Amino acid sequence: MKEKELEARVRRTWFTGNVVHPNSCIASPVFAAAATSIGICYGRLANNLPPSSTAVNLLKSNGITTVRLFNTDPDTLTSFSDTDISLMIGVPNELLPSLATTTINPSLQWLQSNIFSHISPTQIKYIAVANEILLKDPFYPPYLVPATNNLYIALQTLGLSDPIKLSTSHAASILMNSYPPSDSSFDPNHQSIMGPLLQFLKDTG
Repeated sequence: MKEKELEARVRRTWFTGNVVHPNSCIASPVFAAAATSIGICYGRLANNLPPSSTAVNLLKSNGITTVRLFNTDPDTLTSFSDTDISLMIGVPNELLPSLATTTINPSLQWLQSNIFSHISPTQIKYIAVANEILLKDPFYPPYLVPATNNLYIALQTLGLSDPIKLSTSHAASILMNSYPPSDSSFDPNHQSIMGPLLQFLKDTG
């Protein structure tokens, strides 16, 4: 396979464990194809999975240095602790209402109890707020921007808003047009969510 063809295939693909899912999501920066590194999505919704410690050793032996986790399972985070693997950690959709409150206290508590008590902040590069939320239960999307804002302020409070960036993962179907890239646009049905979200991400860098 030629180098450019391989790079294009990597850019179209995300990984969950050892299962490859083509064209399943819009790639986040953590998964950008590069000559020296590659990132994978490590999902744990399956049968007969090996212990997370075994999976981490497998990743290390294959030179994987960036991993996306979909939740904050303590055993999984502990297995990644003190490794050279950087993480993107997901905030499950169902947590958004509790984080989108009028204070940042729930966000602070969630970060400290569910992430930083199990792994050093220096290993966390991104926090992905929700996963393909616009394809699922319509109850959750209105909480996306308020929850993301509170998590950002909580990271600021902890002095971690610069090294740890916030993002969110969406399916490619949120785009009405995707080609050519210069003419791409979001589905108008999602504009009420995507407009404020993109403005927030722009304002916070």
